[in-house]
Amino acid sequence: MARYRVGDGTGGAMISPATSCVQDASQALYAAILAIKNQVATTPQIQTWIRANPNHPQTLRFQQLVELGQSLEQQLAPLGIVRADWQSQAGILAGTGRGKTTKPFQDRSIWAGLTTWRTIMPRLAHDDLAAIFLKHGATMQVLRTNQVGGWESNITPIAPTALLGQIKIPFTNISPLSILLNRTLASLVVPRFKDWLVIVVLLIIYSILALPYGWKFGFLQIELWSANWTNKCLLILRCLFLPAIVEELFFRVFLLPHPSEITSWFQWSLWAIVSLVLFILYHPLNAKTFFKAGITTFFNRVFLVLAAFLGIICTVAYTLTGSLFAIVLIHWIVVVVWLIVFGRIRKLDNQKIQNAKV
Repeated sequence: MARYRVGDGTGGAMISPATSCVQDASQALYAAILAIKNQVATTPQIQTWIRANPNHPQTLRFQQLVELGQSLEQQLAPLGIVRADWQSQAGILAGTGRGKTTKPFQDRSIWAGLTTWRTIMPRLAHDDLAAIFLKHGATMQVLRTNQVGGWESNITPIAPTALLGQIKIPFTNISPLSILLNRTLASLVVPRFKDWLVIVVLLIIYSILALPYGWKFGFLQIELWSANWTNKCLLILRCLFLPAIVEELFFRVFLLPHPSEITSWFQWSLWAIVSLVLFILYHPLNAKTFFKAGITTFFNRVFLVLAAFLGIICTVAYTLTGSLFAIVLIHWIVVVVWLIVFGRIRKLDNQKIQNAKV
């Protein structure tokens, strides 16, 4: 039974982002991984046998288990921070660690929930963990609890809330709000070392493509913005939220299936094309409606080609990393350099002045 139901014997049924059935199940999985690691680390005979039999089937299976454990740990503790109650309460979770000097402890704070945010939502946690097991060669059986006792086609599961599935597109079984929520949570992945390499390589590739093309048509010219550091810092901060976060959240995270989702390459390619086309069209449409100062720039053919390059680079980055932080960083760096180093902010300001006079 889930710990939050009985409160470790206290009878207090407390539910929070850090304390729930899915968090208890995730803690149990983490405790199992930790127990296996400790067993191997503290048993010299096992380590000696593994070193002496590197090609034995049992050794190879153990190596697969280690790789699975690493993937699961990254999923269960995405920030690399293990909750204190997860570290110290494995025995209590298993029903073997409650002693005279051992008091149950559950961290119900918001911070605890944030450190294990990938296991807050039950469906998202289930899908992500199932995908990890499948990628490592496991087999899976799905037990639909609404059909326990035998199949009855008239019984269908009911979504718990509007956000988690009650609102659907008419005449379909698609729940857009839950899809957007799951994709947003799935994208909040802290970049790993290889993700940073992807970011650096793609920025270099973008520079190789964009700089010669922009210089050839005179769109890009080195012209450092001479504003004071206060204005520069404010501009850099503003660019982080818009366009970087807002545009990447909508055009990549919302529209593209997350790499952890099981989908065909054909379906993913269609969404990638739709995302890229909308990303390009958005800029002249934005200039026509909300950002009048960008009319000259956003209707420029060279700018639209550079925007297409950026959209492709960010799409590739999202596919390889699955991280919102990665694509936001790429977008942010490109826009800030374009505005400050290549003087586009001054030209946009001049356009604002001209529009005001008109």
